[in-house]
Amino acid sequence: MLSISSCLARRLTKGFTKWIDPFLFEYVADSQIRQELHVHLLPFTVKVAFFIQSYAKMIGVKIDDDVCLQVGAFTRLYDDWVDDTTDSISLERIGCLFSGVPFFPATNMEVLMIALYKALEASLPIYYYSTCHQSLYDLHQLQIKSLAQHGNGLTNQDLLWLTLAKGAKAQLVFCGVARPQIASEEQALIEELGSFFQFMDDYDDYFKDQARGITTLAVRGLLNMKQITDWLSFLSVKLRIFYGAEESHLFITNIHYWVIMSRINRLLRVLGIKKKIETDKKHLDEQSPIRILMS
Repeated sequence: MLSISSCLARRLTKGFTKWIDPFLFEYVADSQIRQELHVHLLPFTVKVAFFIQSYAKMIGVKIDDDVCLQVGAFTRLYDDWVDDTTDSISLERIGCLFSGVPFFPATNMEVLMIALYKALEASLPIYYYSTCHQSLYDLHQLQIKSLAQHGNGLTNQDLLWLTLAKGAKAQLVFCGVARPQIASEEQALIEELGSFFQFMDDYDDYFKDQARGITTLAVRGLLNMKQITDWLSFLSVKLRIFYGAEESHLFITNIHYWVIMSRINRLLRVLGIKKKIETDKKHLDEQSPIRILMS
């Protein structure tokens, strides 16, 4: 099973060079920034594409690698853009991109984002992939609300709701790429899966979020690995019942592998905590490729 996953990961990594690098060459003139951006985008882009393809395999459909990788690259750029934006006006402006209102890019990063989004619009037309597009719009509205995470103003209950909702909508976007029309019973399961993934992301990003002053359940000490593993046990049962034990086995195995790697990475980060925090702060430096593209 792991060999299948390894083959998929290698295929998607090669696909990044074939399908995403051309966007970088066209829209990023500086070769050094382009290379740094390649390195920055690659891991997350492949991770998103990997899970979309794993879901597609579980439900028995085929989807092109280039679309999955474009979704991953756009998501990484969009997340970076949101992370570096602290006012609702800017977020509402980029929301025009998801609501059909003309959007005029103001930075090189926005030009690159639009190029990827237009490519996805062509591959995933809104009239057929309605779940994907509506969920993306809903997710963006939640991102505007999540500006309150910059600081400590949210109650634990509000923070929990926002975390669950963002994860649910994000997963509907990703699964909607492979399954354009999602029935209500499966949608509920996908939303729970997405909420679980958001918990995992917050757990993984604990040091980075702490360094940036972003409030999450993990930063507040309200999220731990036992909660994650207990939830995954129940979620695995639901996935096996809904999709079938054989069909869901590889998908569930990949999630467990992610959890194991998260535990290992957390241990390594705790052992090297000072170095890790310094690295996270360095990521915020004005010379990072994302910051340069946003200027």
